[in-house]
Order: sequence, then C-alpha cells, then structure tokens
Amino acid sequence: MKKHFLPFIIIGMLIISGCILGDDSTSDRDGDGVQDKYDACPDIPGEPSNQGCPTETPPPITTAPTTTAAPTTTAAPTTTPPPTTTAAPTTTAAPTTTPPPTTTAAPTTTAAPSFVLPPFFTITIPPFIFFPTTTVEFETAMTPHHALHYLIIDEPGLISASATWGSGAGNLALIINGPGQTGYYARSDGPSGLEVSYNVSQADLDSGNLWTVSLVNFGTSTTSGNITVAYPNNNITLSFILADNRGSIKFFVPGNKTGTVSANAEWTGIPNTMSLILNGPKQVGYYVRKDGSSGIDISYDIKSADLIEGVPWVVSLKSFSAPNAYVSLSIELP
Repeated sequence: MKKHFLPFIIIGMLIISGCILGDDSTSDRDGDGVQDKYDACPDIPGEPSNQGCPTETPPPITTAPTTTAAPTTTAAPTTTPPPTTTAAPTTTAAPTTTPPPTTTAAPTTTAAPSFVLPPFFTITIPPFIFFPTTTVEFETAMTPHHALHYLIIDEPGLISASATWGSGAGNLALIINGPGQTGYYARSDGPSGLEVSYNVSQADLDSGNLWTVSLVNFGTSTTSGNITVAYPNNNITLSFILADNRGSIKFFVPGNKTGTVSANAEWTGIPNTMSLILNGPKQVGYYVRKDGSSGIDISYDIKSADLIEGVPWVVSLKSFSAPNAYVSLSIELP
C-alpha cells in the first residue's frame, strides 16, 4: 500500500518547491520596479525604459564592445615601422665613400725621395770634391827678348818687381799691366837694379784679377839675370834670358794648395816645337815637362810635402828658337 502513495508524495513536494522558486523570480533588490531577472543593474535603481539602469549610464551591452575595440587603434605599432627609416645604417654604410684610404696610399709618392736625392748629391757635391774649381785661360804673343809673368791678384795690395842682370847689357824695361786698361799701369826703364811697383785697388780688381809683369829688351844683345816679383801673400825669384832665339811665358799658380795642376798650350806661328813645364819649390829642376807641337799638355798632383808657404808654383811655355807665335794657354788649378 505504501508503494501506491509514493507518487503522490513526490508530486506534492514538487508543487511546494515550485511555489518557493516562483516567489524568488519576482524579487527586485534595488526597488526600481524592474524584477532582478530583467534588471541590467539589479543593485542600482534605474528606469524601466533603460533596463533598470540610470538614464546617464548606458547599458553595458552597447558600451562595452565599442570601447574595448580600441585595442585595434593601439595597433598603431603598424605605424611605428619607422624602423625601416632607422635602417639608415644602410646610409651609414658611407664608409664606402671613405675609401680615401686608397689615396692615403700616397706612401708610394713619398717614396720619390729615393729617386730625387741621388741627382741632388751627384750634382752639387762632387764638383767641390773631385774636380778643379778654377780654370784660367788667356792669349798672348810670344816674341824674342820678352819674358812675360802672369799672376792672379785676389785682393788689393802692392805689386812690385825688381830685376838685375850682368854688366855690359843695355837698358831694360820693367812693366806692370792689368785688366781694364790698354796701356801699362806702371813702367820703369833703366840699367840693372831696375824696380817698378803699383798699388792695386779694389776698383782695379773689379775689372779682373789677371795681371802681368814683363821684362823687355828693346835692343838686340843677349841679357840674362834674375827677376823678383812680390804681390799679396806671394814672393818669387826666377832667372831669365832675353835673346833673339828665346821666348818665355810664365804663369804663377795661386793658392799654394795640394791637388792636381794641369795645363794645355796651343799656338799658331813659329816655332813648331815648344816646351811646357811645371816648376815648384824644393826642386832645382822641373816637376814635369813635355816638348811638342801645338796642343801639348802636362799634369801633376801637388802633395803637401811639395809646398813651401808663400812660394808659388810656375807653369812655363818656352821657345828655344826665334819665336813669333800667338799662344793660348789653359790652366786648371786645384
């Protein structure tokens, strides 16, 4: 019998629970007249026309989606691709323009000194070391009864000459000639013991420095003796012979230096053969001599042991037969 009443008991319980649930579904917590189950703002009083929410507050359904969509605007990162502009590193690749290093390879041009220096030294230095620094050239006539003495005057000062010869000879002429003047600068005529002098000024030297002391016999007799010539820093005594069959041209080598002295003699006229000689101190005879026709030359290397202070060396061209020649002499000095 109990089994027959069980269904009725269950139905009664369902009816009771339905009444309770029905009462809850009509609840209105905020008292705005809109049941909680229809109220979008169940805890805030509002208007029924606004789903139970205050009129100034928009329903959550319409506002939420539009405002949250803003993230799509924050996608502005898509505008930040300026990284593509910061790729300017590709412009900083300007190092490709800095290849001037290839121009700094100029070291190849600085190496030029190795090609420039040699000419400089070979041109400027050797002449002062290996070659004579002075060449004296002059022309003159060679005639009988004349003894000519050429000398270099480098500074103002006195030139003096004296001559003595044997008894029985006639008068001679002692003459000083120099540059810048056709006639003589000083002349003295007379018997043995003849003297002549001239004070060379700077104005005279401005015209040149090659001077001549001549001893001349205007007669026909043969005369022999000695002549002494003194000039700044030098003094020398030589023998002479004035005759029909003799001629003599002498050059006093200046400076009293070691080194090579060389001379060349050319002439036109007679005789065909003459002697070119180099004399010096400490020796009675010559240091070097050559006999021959026009174009002869000599050379000698003067050593310190050969020198005597104040005594010049002498280059002589001599004729031992009646001369009538025009002579060119070239002398290279150490």
